[in-house]
Amino acid sequence: KRDMPHRFDGAAAVRFVADGAAHIEGHVDGAELQIVAIGAYQLEEALKAAHRLKEHGRRVVVTAISEPGRFRIPRDPIEARFVASDEELVRLFPVDVPRLIVSHTRPEPMLGLLRRLDSGPKHTVARGYISRGGTLDAAGLLFANRCSWAHLIDAAAPLAGWSRNEFLTVAQRNAIDGKGSPADLTTPTK
Repeated sequence: KRDMPHRFDGAAAVRFVADGAAHIEGHVDGAELQIVAIGAYQLEEALKAAHRLKEHGRRVVVTAISEPGRFRIPRDPIEARFVASDEELVRLFPVDVPRLIVSHTRPEPMLGLLRRLDSGPKHTVARGYISRGGTLDAAGLLFANRCSWAHLIDAAAPLAGWSRNEFLTVAQRNAIDGKGSPADLTTPTK
């Protein structure tokens, strides 16, 4: 809907479309956490969250999905020819890495669609549209639906065995807990 940063050169964009997903930042080797983004605004929040975590010495890989259906459990033999193989899936979504999925759609159906990526509620959580908002700007909608960079850190920290207090200031924690101002999240400062 609005201009967004370009995250791919021409060749990378072709691979992104062909593979249905791509790593945007970080590496799966040695990653302590994977943030999976479906949607441009969600990708930007995922990158902000990853930068904050990396500032604190954490190893995070951010992966974008362009075509979630490529990673579903195939429903029939015809569909099986088009979904990602187990090898492709593991290359993009390693088994032993805790995973946060952030989507522009409702999180529960997306978890169902991406069941092959889901390692259970202690290792995989999802955030997305929860029917909150109205006539807010993009940042306001992301905040209202708990998809801001700070909400993503709050959701991801327990998966990796971290405390959100390591990464979020008191004002930022108060904002996402509904006790402070969302304005405290506008710039992710240390």
